[in-house]
Amino acid sequence: MLSPTRALFRTVLVCGGLMAFASAARAQEFIPGQIIDQVVTRADAKQSYAVYLPTNFNRGRDWPVIFVFDPGARGRNAVERLRPAAEKFGYVVAGSNNSRNGPIEPQYSAMVAMIGDLSQRVPLDPQRVYTAGMSGGSRVALRTALISGKIRGVLAFSAGLPGGMVLPAKVPFAWFGTAGKTDMNYAEMKRLEADLEGKGATHRLTIFDGGHTWPPAEVVMAGVEWLELEAMRGGVQAKDEAVIQPLLAARIAAIPAAPPQERWQAVQAITRDFKGLADVGPYEKQAQDLGASREVKAWQKADLKSVDREIDLLNALDDAAMAGDAPTMKKRSAELHKMLAAPADSEDHVLARRILTVFSGSMREMVRSLFQQEAYADVENFLVAMAAFDPTDARAHYDLARARGQLADRKGALAALTDAMKAGYTNAVQAAAEPAFARFKDDAAFKALLEKMSPAEGAAR
Repeated sequence: MLSPTRALFRTVLVCGGLMAFASAARAQEFIPGQIIDQVVTRADAKQSYAVYLPTNFNRGRDWPVIFVFDPGARGRNAVERLRPAAEKFGYVVAGSNNSRNGPIEPQYSAMVAMIGDLSQRVPLDPQRVYTAGMSGGSRVALRTALISGKIRGVLAFSAGLPGGMVLPAKVPFAWFGTAGKTDMNYAEMKRLEADLEGKGATHRLTIFDGGHTWPPAEVVMAGVEWLELEAMRGGVQAKDEAVIQPLLAARIAAIPAAPPQERWQAVQAITRDFKGLADVGPYEKQAQDLGASREVKAWQKADLKSVDREIDLLNALDDAAMAGDAPTMKKRSAELHKMLAAPADSEDHVLARRILTVFSGSMREMVRSLFQQEAYADVENFLVAMAAFDPTDARAHYDLARARGQLADRKGALAALTDAMKAGYTNAVQAAAEPAFARFKDDAAFKALLEKMSPAEGAAR
């Protein structure tokens, strides 16, 4: 059974399209060409969104729209990323000021409020509704598309499917994904790309130099250009040679001469993106020939193997950390740092950077969760392994001291606090006020440690 929020969500997106467009006559008059930072929804004064209408906006037609989500509920930031493309191709863009990383239901409420309100103010094209987002915002965008069945396409920046959701046998939307080479979700995006390929879905994945972040402006522009081409191929947008030919010429000019796998990717993408819109026969033949070559087949196999290797290494780290296996964690750390010593553009170096970024973030979340659950014995076991993995991590040592303090282990807590100081922790004020240390605040050894610290600098973060 759908929750009330989900039921409303489907009512907005499925029953009769994007609500009654006739009500747009009552719309607040936005200023085309300017971002409005905060539009408070009529139905709920706690919900708001940022919005951009292209300079050529008028009420004589329906407009394609992109609903976009920033992981930190920064609507203007999200809209700003898409504004150049929205202006070039004539899209309305709206970014929620309420949807953020966290529980699902508030994200749904924000999405429903934004869609319902904007559709009452602006004439939107029900056949050209898109969602977009970065990180957790990408998961909101994909969840919206999967549940509604009425989203034409998704711009998924640096994150894939929401937890607990899988792709249907027939994917009802086009997917343009991005990931940085050192993105913590790189492997996830590569796996999702392979899944979409296997299901015959309309898709494209772009990898850029960078980490877990919004992609560069040119990549965002390429994503909206791709949506335009997809709409023309799908017959919901009239073919426009003034758009098609310059984009095709630019893509042809950018085809690399080598290596063969990069040339294959380029000509294959041209074939898929422009087939039915332009004569791509020569590039289709190149894609077939390159795809059958020994070099490209070997690269494809190695690429998938690299993704599997990354996932296997992360799973092994997770298992050792959860088991409190300090020797294995120390060994894994040495292996990863050896990989880091490889040339900066090598697969080993980039892979190690991604793994360390992913692992660090997930382990911080695990520590936070265990403390919230007051599972102090579990968090102690876990942090012993983490301290072995990175002896220079002052936060791991300090949190280990906190866990042992909660377990009334005076000796262990003071030893961990000493290790935290050796790793750079020196905040006497924070340590003196820490509830976990309250039971031995008058202990001479504890006081001696505080005296060695600075008044407020060097706090564990």
